[in-house]
Amino acid sequence: MPKQNELSALERLQKKLYRKNEQVSSQEHFALHPRSDHEAEGWQEKTEPVSHMARKKTFTTTILVAAVIFFVVSVAVSVFIFLDGSNIVSTRNVDVTISGPVSVSAGEEAAFQILIENRNNIALEFSDLLIEYPEGTVVGSPGANSLRIRRSVGTISAGNILKEAARATFFGSEGDQKKVLVTLEYRVKGSNAIFVVEKEYSVFISSSPIRLSVKNPEEIISGQPFEIEVAVASNAAEVIQNLLLSVEYPFGFSFSDATPKTSFGKKSGRNYFRTAV
Repeated sequence: MPKQNELSALERLQKKLYRKNEQVSSQEHFALHPRSDHEAEGWQEKTEPVSHMARKKTFTTTILVAAVIFFVVSVAVSVFIFLDGSNIVSTRNVDVTISGPVSVSAGEEAAFQILIENRNNIALEFSDLLIEYPEGTVVGSPGANSLRIRRSVGTISAGNILKEAARATFFGSEGDQKKVLVTLEYRVKGSNAIFVVEKEYSVFISSSPIRLSVKNPEEIISGQPFEIEVAVASNAAEVIQNLLLSVEYPFGFSFSDATPKTSFGKKSGRNYFRTAV
């Protein structure tokens, strides 16, 4: 059952409704609108750019993380090379330089200087210097026939320059090019490998040490003796020793005598004689 105060209120309202000329106050009401499917679709379309931005942000973050990792790795490698990479050795850091005359007169002794620079951060151990001369070269005393000279130069410290001298006498015709090959062989601490650095040096023969001229008749009579005069002259500043003159003549010629005395023989089917000059 309704309470007394509620009945009083209802009764008062009922009396007002049935009372003549009674004005009842109206209250403001708000209308409700149904949800539209078009608006729902519009709301979904608006959420798509937000998803695209999220993917773009994720990609940018990935690139940034990769860049940071690359930077850290680069710094680590640099530190390793700086602290522990001091023992790295390269033949490109070993320079062999040969200085000497560009041209020499045949039969004259020429002097060369060989510089070995070690630009590595570690010493070169058990180093050997090998010098190879071309044919016709005299190294050392006259009559020496060794064209390969090997020298032990020991240890070349880091950053040091080693100087070696060489002397040789070249022989050949004017304009000939003579090549000298210099090879450095060495090892490093903690390795059994042999490292090799080669350098080639060229020198030209400016003049021949010997001038040779032949004087002979332009015409001869068959069966009659004739004379050939051979002149040998030296262009060298020093005495040239152990020279040997060899003359070959074809079939049909008969050797009779020579001054100074000669030795006789056969070579490649041809007769020849030799004499000391």
